[in-house]
Amino acid sequence: MIKEELLHYLWQHQFFNKNDLFTQTGEKIEIVHPGSLNKHSGPDFFNAQVRLDNLLWVGNVEIHCNSSDWYKHQHQDDKAYTKLILHVVWKHDREVYRSDGSLLPVLVLNGRVKKKLIDQYDQMLSSMSWVPCANLLDSVPSIYIEQMLNRMAIERLERKADRIQQLLKLHKNDWESVFYQLLARAFGFKVNALPFELLAVHTPFKLVRKCNHSKIKLSALLFGQAGFLESQSLDEYHEKLKGEYQFLKRLFHLKPMDASLWKFLRMRPSNFPTRRIAQFIELYFQQSKLFAQVQRSSSILDLKDLFEIELDQYWFKHYHFGKQLRKGEVKKLGSISKEILIINVIVPMLFCWQKVHAKSEPEEVLRILEQLAAENNSIIRGWRSVGLKIENAFDSQAALELKQAFCMSKKCLQCTIGSKLLR
Repeated sequence: MIKEELLHYLWQHQFFNKNDLFTQTGEKIEIVHPGSLNKHSGPDFFNAQVRLDNLLWVGNVEIHCNSSDWYKHQHQDDKAYTKLILHVVWKHDREVYRSDGSLLPVLVLNGRVKKKLIDQYDQMLSSMSWVPCANLLDSVPSIYIEQMLNRMAIERLERKADRIQQLLKLHKNDWESVFYQLLARAFGFKVNALPFELLAVHTPFKLVRKCNHSKIKLSALLFGQAGFLESQSLDEYHEKLKGEYQFLKRLFHLKPMDASLWKFLRMRPSNFPTRRIAQFIELYFQQSKLFAQVQRSSSILDLKDLFEIELDQYWFKHYHFGKQLRKGEVKKLGSISKEILIINVIVPMLFCWQKVHAKSEPEEVLRILEQLAAENNSIIRGWRSVGLKIENAFDSQAALELKQAFCMSKKCLQCTIGSKLLR
């Protein structure tokens, strides 16, 4: 049985034979305009223009697989459907009447749509491939793929900007506080993203501002809030932080996280959350206006230099409190880590800033992504395996959004690539 979403697509794009169109009662139909697709409750298309026997009607259009679905969906009692001018169906199995008792004109599409289009759609929906169009992607002209990737890159940034604006409301329009929270989550690098975000939520930026003049105070604050100072003293440094945290805990009425939230399993010591927190502390030590520095940066090198932080001697030699490394691990953030932070935090923040303040066109922010290397994860590798060219971070961010927003839920009809394959 044909799906209603496909009928919406056929009507919206007029992909059916329009020669000698007649209603079921014999009225000649001329479609002047199909109307605008309605994604909310009410009729499927608003403000359509249809000529019936040379009389122009302007109103709404409802689409069903079977005309009897009208009664199944209880439209006969819904006043939102009183201005309907046409009922478009695949199969006409029952006469339909408006709430005023008048007969609703019906157009049947069955027999007017190319079988190849329907078969192609069914093939994509039933595909068990990594993406529905995996076996067909190489037949799509590159311009359509580029259009979809451009659209996805913007939509991904718009979605992130909406989230940032929600956070700005919570933080009373304090951009530095929002940047701090987003950066903390990003410092978790997927595995510890959630506990890092919880750490930032439970340790407001105003407390970081109050403590960042002293590395001991700042370290005690963040390690204490992370739950790593609740155990017995493990060494002299740990004991010193514990004492400082007890003072801060009483002063600011703090409550630490449960340390079991942090994940260490199957990770390199350089990625352990304890060392990431230490790096985060180095970043904010004597620094409370990091986003302001981001805005003043004029190149990718400037942005990377913001994260040119180096661990102190303790964390160079330790991977946890009281647990020494056999040999020193890398003190600094790697180039890939820096680029991930730029992609996931700096670019969305700058995009949102420009959007809110209308400072410049988004192309300026998009150029940052174009200068960064593409991410390397399972989704990107999957796209490359089916032939999608991913050359930089702009492409990889767009490809991630395409997979998550369209391919996983098989929204092929709303996708430029899928639509081209159907046509």
